[in-house]
Amino acid sequence: MIVGILACVTAALALGSVFAPIKRFPSSDELTKTFLKTIFGILGFMVQFFMGLGGFLTSLVVHAILGFPPVYGLAMLGGSVWCLANAFAILIMNRLGLAVPILIWSTVSCLTGWATSRYGLFGVPKGIPSSVILNYIGVVVLVVGSSFFLFIKTKVYKPKMAEKLAAGVEIPSEKSNRPDLYPGAPKEGLPYLFSFFLGIMPTSTLVLAVYSGVKKNNPSLPSYLVLPSLLAGVLFAFGMGGFFIGNEKLSQTISYPICSFAPGLIVSAWSVLYFKEITGKRNLILLGIAYAFTLIGVIMVTVSKDL
Repeated sequence: MIVGILACVTAALALGSVFAPIKRFPSSDELTKTFLKTIFGILGFMVQFFMGLGGFLTSLVVHAILGFPPVYGLAMLGGSVWCLANAFAILIMNRLGLAVPILIWSTVSCLTGWATSRYGLFGVPKGIPSSVILNYIGVVVLVVGSSFFLFIKTKVYKPKMAEKLAAGVEIPSEKSNRPDLYPGAPKEGLPYLFSFFLGIMPTSTLVLAVYSGVKKNNPSLPSYLVLPSLLAGVLFAFGMGGFFIGNEKLSQTISYPICSFAPGLIVSAWSVLYFKEITGKRNLILLGIAYAFTLIGVIMVTVSKDL
């Protein structure tokens, strides 16, 4: 259990810091005027492509260390779905700011992942915790805590890229938990990491190709975004690796709430301490309340497995 918790902490730190390297750099075509060009220009296609590349290269190293295990199609599908959601997440952040999108993503992702494991959805075996009541209460506390983000006023970082979490609901791989359906599939989580990013790469390439076509083969590809975007991809790969290990050691019922909400605390810390997006006594008090509820909820969900 300790290994699983450490993996979830690593995932939270990495996923919550994914966009810190590129936050101070503009990543959109701010001078485009037509509606269509504006939509395609502000999605951060340059960022998402090199972010996917950085994560892919990192996962390739892990893949080699593990002895080049087979590629798993379901994990590839999850990566492809995540990539599409990731592209549109930047548009959402530019429109709504930081707090509301984090609340929506955290709540939907947490409840989806928790319910998938808790009730055995999509072929995933049921993961019933030892203390069902405490598990339910913990999830409710997490949702209540996240609602306080609605009342926090943030400064929009308009000339620079809006920060975001890894958004979207990934398709969880049930192969490690369903040997009856997938005989020979590994029970560990890391062998699926390369497959996840292998699904991201063709999708991100296609997205960038469509963007280039809309821009009439004249896309905005600022060179100063390359290294920060690659670093963001590396952080994301570490985060997903921790997430997979957390699922393996704790089950999705426990790890999903932690890995969904805890990165929000890290993002808020970046916003308050470094980027100064959240200021003022009222906003900081609300943020502290959200911190407290989230931490209590995470503890409840975590300990519910073994009580």
